[in-house]
Amino acid sequence: IKVDNSGLYINNQVNIASYVSASTSTNATVNLDTFSTSTFRTARYVWQVVDGVKVHVSEMAVFHNNTTVYKNEYGIATSSGELGSFDATLVGGIITITFTPNYTPAAMIIKGNRTSVFT
Repeated sequence: IKVDNSGLYINNQVNIASYVSASTSTNATVNLDTFSTSTFRTARYVWQVVDGVKVHVSEMAVFHNNTTVYKNEYGIATSSGELGSFDATLVGGIITITFTPNYTPAAMIIKGNRTSVFT
């Protein structure tokens, strides 16, 4: 087991990391996480999106084949409907995870945990 600023490593095969966004009050897309396709093949996220009393939680599986990134969001639970949508893109060997609010939030904060498996 190894721990550094980028997370917890288990047997040099699995990385566990967490993320907290800055508070946002616009409906602009928020970049949440990035990772290199040469480092990780698969990642699983648990997300919590909170804006006042509005809460949106979900899980998401992401993987790639070095050309295309695939994602599946599941286990969605909300207090007042989905607050936006998650996406995953692959450009230049980097996968970027984003969230786009579907309204103008008051003070939205997005938190997440990633468990990733090395390539």
